[in-house]
Parts: sequence; structure tokens; C-alpha cells
Amino acid sequence: MLKSVLPITISNDEELKEFIILNSEYISTVLDSVDKNSTLENELKLQKEKNRKLEDEKREIVKSAEKERARLKELANLSEKKHGDHSMYKGEFEEKNREQFLSEYFGKRFTICGDKRMRCMDIRMTNILKKYIIGIECKHKKSIANSDITKFKRDKLTNKFKGCIFLSIGCAIGNILQEVNSCKIVNDEFYIYSNDEKYIYMAIEIFIGYLESESTENKISIKYYVDHIQAMHKNWEDTKAFILKQDRYMVNSIEKLRKLGVNINTRGHLYITSKNNCKSKKAPY
Repeated sequence: MLKSVLPITISNDEELKEFIILNSEYISTVLDSVDKNSTLENELKLQKEKNRKLEDEKREIVKSAEKERARLKELANLSEKKHGDHSMYKGEFEEKNREQFLSEYFGKRFTICGDKRMRCMDIRMTNILKKYIIGIECKHKKSIANSDITKFKRDKLTNKFKGCIFLSIGCAIGNILQEVNSCKIVNDEFYIYSNDEKYIYMAIEIFIGYLESESTENKISIKYYVDHIQAMHKNWEDTKAFILKQDRYMVNSIEKLRKLGVNINTRGHLYITSKNNCKSKKAPY
């Protein structure tokens, strides 16, 4: 307790010093109490902020889970319908699959939107930083009609897209693309014929680089190397198929010789096949 009588009157520094000396224990107690209260208040504020963040995260998780459930339910419904002959359901099913695929591969750089809109293409990719939009038309049909290409070009002109992609899953694109796993840049239009996600991802990355390039010379070079790589890829696939055929013929001939009593050691032979086919000690073909 204070040793002085309230109210306290201090007229000079000497009286202040005397007051502090006489009441040092009480003053220390009061100051400690103030410090503890301040610390507790700060800890309480921090805990409230942590709780708020946890609640926000919880709401986001619930929101994402509900969105994912709705997406899976929609995919399940479309999956049941797509087995019919009508291409509309097949198209919707593939659109949703492609929307999910694009979100997984490009979601950190682009906002992916597959909401149904008139004359806005099936999917729109909006660059988060640069704000430009790429329109994507997805087709899963037995054949691409001229009207499909016409609509694609019309939607491109109707919207302020930086570039547009025409993606065909199951058939050639008129006289533009005939070979599966192929693509072609035509100014600000990009045509892809593939159902291989890795190929589609690689192709779209190339097109993004093409669109973002401000150099006309670089754009010409990108188009050249796309065509060059595709030609080389086709030649390589044809070569691999030929080599595989020859290797199978040779290995089968060796096996027939063994059955006839000829001892031939094939240890170290390099088989032209996938890793999955080489798990056992037997020849993969």
C-alpha cells in the first residue's frame, strides 16, 4: 500500500525521488501488472487472429469440397449420358474434363472458366497478371464440320480474345490437321488434334509463349520449330514402330532356335518396348 496519504502532491524532483523510494515495491507491482495485462491482450489478439484465419480456411475447404462434389456429380451424370450416340453429351463431358485438366496445369497463372455463355467458346483462360483471355473450343465428335470452324472464327471475332484454341479430341480437323497428336498455329488461332493430356499441355504452353512474345521474328521461329518438331516426331514414331517390328521378329526367331536346341545367349539385349513389359526375366515378346 502507499505510505503517503492521498491525494499525493509532488512539488519538485526531490519529492518525486523520495516518493519513488518509499513506494518502490508498490510501483513495481503496478508496472508488472500493466506489463502482464499488455502481454495478455497481445496474446489474446494473436489467438483471435489465428482463430479467424482457421475459420476462413475451414470455410474455403468446405466451399472447395462442395464445389468438387458438384463437379463430380455433374461429371458422373454426363458420363452416363455420353455413351449414347448424341455428341452433345460427349462434348459436355470432355469440356468438364478439359476444364479440370486446365485448372490443374495452368490454375496458378490463369483463371479457368467453363460457364456456359453464348458465343464465348467452351472455356476461357484469363491470365491473372496480364488479364488477357484465351478462348478454347473443345470438340469430341466423329467428324468436324465446316460450321464448327466457322463458329470458332465467329466467336473469336465477337470476343476480345488474345488467342483462340480449337481442340479436337477424337477426329481430324478438316484439311488443317489430319495426324493425331498434331497442332498448328495460324496467326492468333491454334488447332490441336489430340487426346493426350501431356501433348495438349505442351502444345498450349507453346501457344502461350507465342501469344506473349512481342517479337515478330520470335513468333515466326516458334511456328517454324512447332512444324519442325512435329515432322521429326512423326518420323520418330514411324521409326520406333519399324524397329519394334524388326526386334520382335528377331527375338521370336531366336526363341524358335532355342526350342530347336541351339544355345544362344541374349543377355544384355536392348528390347524396344516400354518399361512395364520388362518386369520379368522372360523376353517381353
